[in-house]
Amino acid sequence: MWKYSEELDTQALLQSEQPVLIVKHSNSCSISSMALNRLVASQQNLDAASEVVLVDVIKNRSTSLRLADELGVRHESPQVILLSKGEVVYTASHFDIRPEKILSQL
Repeated sequence: MWKYSEELDTQALLQSEQPVLIVKHSNSCSISSMALNRLVASQQNLDAASEVVLVDVIKNRSTSLRLADELGVRHESPQVILLSKGEVVYTASHFDIRPEKILSQL
């Protein structure tokens, strides 16, 4: 299972040599739990293709909001944000969070 990230340096994520998948998750939301379970089922494939960063949007709301602001995306939860070569290349939220869609972008 992925570990939650506490502090994130957005610029470092944008400069990463490999794609970065940011997963914003709320432990109090059933839709978020469903989305995370889908991702965990494909964890091996996602880990092989990207660096995965898990953000707890309840405990780290300021980090979640800052990421949305600095990356120029709408804040949602649950949400995935895929970064590649310094750009946001894919976002999805709620029921649209599907590993096959994310993997097709990598």
